[in-house]
Amino acid sequence: MTEEDLLYKGDHRKPEDRDRQKRARPAKGDTIEQRPEEINSRDTFGNWEMDSVMGCKGSKAALVVLTERLTRYPVIVRVPDHTMESVVRALDRMERRMGAKFREVFRSITVDNGCEFQDCEGMERSKRARKPRTKIFYCHPYSAYERGSNENMNRIIRRFFPKGTNFDKHNRLEAAVLFAIQYQVSTAVSYSEIVARINAAPLKKSQSHRLNDQIAAKEKELTKITRYKQSLYQDWKDGEISQQEYREMKADYERQAAGLSDLLARLTAERKQLSNGVDQQHPALVAFAKYQNIEKLTREILIELVDHIKVYENGNISVHFKFADEFRRIAEYIEINTTDTAEAG
Repeated sequence: MTEEDLLYKGDHRKPEDRDRQKRARPAKGDTIEQRPEEINSRDTFGNWEMDSVMGCKGSKAALVVLTERLTRYPVIVRVPDHTMESVVRALDRMERRMGAKFREVFRSITVDNGCEFQDCEGMERSKRARKPRTKIFYCHPYSAYERGSNENMNRIIRRFFPKGTNFDKHNRLEAAVLFAIQYQVSTAVSYSEIVARINAAPLKKSQSHRLNDQIAAKEKELTKITRYKQSLYQDWKDGEISQQEYREMKADYERQAAGLSDLLARLTAERKQLSNGVDQQHPALVAFAKYQNIEKLTREILIELVDHIKVYENGNISVHFKFADEFRRIAEYIEINTTDTAEAG
């Protein structure tokens, strides 16, 4: 093995340039100082880092790279140019595909002060609802180490798409598929380690008890609301309330009952997923983890791991893996067990 085989080829860091930091543009939103401790500690799922990877000189297309801080799971999107409009449109497309799930998966995104990330409001603004779809935090100027997971991911990407790659005309299909498989393998290994920690922790049992308590409390509250609603009619008939009051109170109780029913459905679903559990020897995890040292594609690997590959006219490549539903359920299991249970009420 030589230095060329290493991901980190020596220390190329330059001395800190304080004057350059002072000249840097101010952040367009909250800075990393305002970021909650749960994000800094990497204890919860759904907090991402985002950066872009440029093509060769003269090319316009680039890659927008998101890396989840807990699992290191990547999302890589090719954009037509290195502008903030393209970044916002890429997030818009992701939100349209994911729907309401986007807000749960992308709780926060930490970016640098690059020109492509200057539209903080556009990145946070939802195309589906009034409240923001995510929360953006800005790193300090020239402080790439504050997005360490993202920087590591960029280095891995550069092993397959080296500097000088023209993303406008890129057609290295085999390298792209190999990279996708390698990172799915890395994700499987990471998921297996996280699942092992979850299953060994007493938190899982305490969370199950908390869910049971919340469900019992909400069922009791729903029963009480239903009883109050049923008694309204007799109160109106007895002249204790007016017809207008009867209608307004009935509508209010119905809204409360609908909200409680929705919350109960979510809590019950979480309890079911928690009770089902995931073992680190799950077939989906084992199938990918055994290829930790994969260096080239073979027909056997493609048949075992890949369901199908789509190549689009604009040059984008989409690799659809087998066990996709299982990986989704494992990700949900990790999310449930590494984030706080939805607050009652």
